Amino acid sequence: MDIHIKLEFPSIPSGINLVGLVDYILSANPDFHYFAQTEVNFRFNCDVSLFRCGSFYWPVLSFTRKCMPCSESTTLLDVKYIQSLFFQNPENYRLNIKQDLPVNSEMSKPIDLPQWVRDDCLSIKNGDMKLCKSGVGGTYFVYDPTITNGNEPQNMSSVFKPIDEEPGGPNNPKQNPPSFIPMMEWGGGAYREVAAYKLDKGFVGVPETYFVEGTKKGSLQKFVKNDGDCSDVGANKFSIEDVHRIGIFDIRVLNMDRNDENLLVQKSSDKEWKLIPIDHTYAFPKQVNSYFNWQYWNQTKKPFSNSNLDYISSINSIEDALMLLETGIDEESVRNVTGSTLLLQKSVNKGFNLFEIASMVTGKENDLVKILSRTKEKEDEYYLKVGGDSKKEKTMREKLNIFKNITEAVIDDVLQNKLSS
Repeated sequence: MDIHIKLEFPSIPSGINLVGLVDYILSANPDFHYFAQTEVNFRFNCDVSLFRCGSFYWPVLSFTRKCMPCSESTTLLDVKYIQSLFFQNPENYRLNIKQDLPVNSEMSKPIDLPQWVRDDCLSIKNGDMKLCKSGVGGTYFVYDPTITNGNEPQNMSSVFKPIDEEPGGPNNPKQNPPSFIPMMEWGGGAYREVAAYKLDKGFVGVPETYFVEGTKKGSLQKFVKNDGDCSDVGANKFSIEDVHRIGIFDIRVLNMDRNDENLLVQKSSDKEWKLIPIDHTYAFPKQVNSYFNWQYWNQTKKPFSNSNLDYISSINSIEDALMLLETGIDEESVRNVTGSTLLLQKSVNKGFNLFEIASMVTGKENDLVKILSRTKEKEDEYYLKVGGDSKKEKTMREKLNIFKNITEAVIDDVLQNKLSS
């Protein structure tokens, strides 16, 4: 006989060993495990229809066991035996490497996702979104279909950017004109959007952003009500503090596309407007060549406030680098933005203003490019000196700390030369 079993679990990390979990559950009853020959198939499902939110799934585990007849008294499955969920390396999971599940371990706790993410994933599934006319890739406004004015949606909730519709992607609705060359290869924009939100941690106000996966993979960013973009308002309307925060963040992520359209504004008073940074598809680059629309604003030449100085001093570049790697940013890009963060910290300590620091990371032959190149040379010398296999034996944290120490020494030399000239 064929026994078809469907198990539904709470949200669990995507790196779980589901093959091992099946074996563990079914081995709870020796009789059943003895008679069963396994044919296992997995599919992931979510309460918002095939969407993965962040790095967590709502999985539905479906599989078939080919079984011989057994006693009616045999208990096929008792969920009380599900005592643990096993975490393992995601690469091992992809290779279906089975490992034993620990017994009596604490059950994993589901992530508490905002309700708007769940609602908007359902809206995307139902097609309740509208393509944004501006830009060069597929960007969609997701809305509540019950609130309209005629045929026009009135309640924007979020912004969805599918990976395959990024500039240069195969399904870009803007059709990728033959002469168009994206600044970065398509396929990683969604991860960079999420990384920008996670790195910001509320400092500058990057809207909430999550990675979602379903019929399409992409980034989902909370829509922020605004009064236009910064081109609609004179630069003198923005506070020094606000401009400096945007600048600090853009230097940290090496933003290649900080233009007027992705710097929204909210009117906070008759004399002042708040800046809201969006669209970080072109942050965390492999090639350092940033562009900042704020670079020549008068505010950039003013001294940093104590609160911004305290923030810059508090940045832990190693912890941030490890987080970015886990989020999906490649190692070369992580090294670049770690270098820019160290340059920011060192420059501020030596009295450089925002304008001067921005000038060090813009243009093709900028100071940061030279710093990173010199760091790479010194790293190679270091590993050659300590032994050829030493780099392979070190953890990522250890390698990042070596990179940090060497980079800081190179930066000190560069800044000292600038101060002396």
